[in-house]
Amino acid sequence: MDATIRKLLVALSAMMLAIGELHAAIDFPWLEGQASKALGDPPLTLCERNLIRAAFSGTTYDCTKLPDADRVLRAALITWIASSDGNMPRAGRNGIAVGGAKVVGKLDLSNLKMPYPLAIMKSVIEEEIDLSSAEVRAL
Repeated sequence: MDATIRKLLVALSAMMLAIGELHAAIDFPWLEGQASKALGDPPLTLCERNLIRAAFSGTTYDCTKLPDADRVLRAALITWIASSDGNMPRAGRNGIAVGGAKVVGKLDLSNLKMPYPLAIMKSVIEEEIDLSSAEVRAL
């Protein structure tokens, strides 16, 4: 192995370690508390809590096997994640990705810039989605 490739591998390993440490440093209970404050009552469902963890970790959450009451996902939570400000971490590279959810409420993503994808798969979306003037990497 020549020196250039070795240096690239060392740099890549350091970057991967830094990314892993960044995700390990995310305070998920704090994020859940912030989401609860923003959304108000009722308390977060299991789907909502796990979507917060998945979105900020860069993974997909599939809630198809949950009981119906736990599959409820308020559209306002998706908007909250997508519009996170400088005081919060940003969604991971896979963006907001959920399957099997029952999305309730109007999903208002108007005027938001999302440099990551939004994927809502095999889900029921009860109301309209507003994407006017939104910038989404992939939908």
